[in-house]
Amino acid sequence: MRLWILSHLRDSPGGAFAAAAARRRGHEVESFCTGDLDLYLDAEAPRLLRAKGGGELTLPEVAFIRMGGSAPEAAYGVPWALQVAGVPCVNTVATSRTCRDKARTLTALSLAGVPIPRTVVPGGEARWEDFIARVPGPPWIVKPALGTQGLGVVLVESEEALEVSLAAYREAGLRVIVQEMVESSRGRDVRVLVLDGEARLAMQRKAAGGDFRSNLHQGGTGEPFELTPEIRRVAEAAARAVGAQVAGVDVLFGPEGPLVCEVNGSPGLRGIERATGVEASALVIEVLERAAARSAG
Repeated sequence: MRLWILSHLRDSPGGAFAAAAARRRGHEVESFCTGDLDLYLDAEAPRLLRAKGGGELTLPEVAFIRMGGSAPEAAYGVPWALQVAGVPCVNTVATSRTCRDKARTLTALSLAGVPIPRTVVPGGEARWEDFIARVPGPPWIVKPALGTQGLGVVLVESEEALEVSLAAYREAGLRVIVQEMVESSRGRDVRVLVLDGEARLAMQRKAAGGDFRSNLHQGGTGEPFELTPEIRRVAEAAARAVGAQVAGVDVLFGPEGPLVCEVNGSPGLRGIERATGVEASALVIEVLERAAARSAG
């Protein structure tokens, strides 16, 4: 299988991890930062060339798209060209765009009937008084719609702090999400790796030092977790709702059952491998192999 791994980052740790797993399975792999590729367009077909005078590239049999919340819109030009040219992309451009935007993700989950924390995406001129009755608190979780690894996520403990937080985000020109704080899950959640619609692995993440965020990048720890039928069901439903073939679904322990708070279309693999002892990267490569086989027909 000829595989491309595309990221908006020049040195993507997750991309390198997946590339190593693919090579161990005997595949031909090239990793690219989308900013290092030129897209040449004419009446025949789009063609990709290496930047800085490089030659024209032979298109892959399948592409693994690793675009996180920090990916700029311009980074999707190359994956879109691959899709137009008939190259199967995992995940698709549409899914990657949805997952990088928490507001879009939560909208898709809500419309699909997937249980989520009560959430509001304030309009540009909205004041906290306009929506506060719909989101229980204090405290509240406030997070940027575009973000990753728990960065920019804050816990506000009062109406005054909420007003200040919203004003600061608005001044910075950022869209935000305001969510209820699910106290029954404070500092812990479950990351479920869903592949081709099936929940395959899970780890419970626990926050460090009393932090309310359980992200591993914020110092949290991971441990094996045996999936319950309820968590399996909502995680798989969440992946379907956004159309993800590869998804890291974050599930909270709600007082009345599991709640999905996020779907990551470019999930990290090292953390869940370390926590479970299972080679998650190999499971992801199997998804890419199946996609390439379906395309070859």
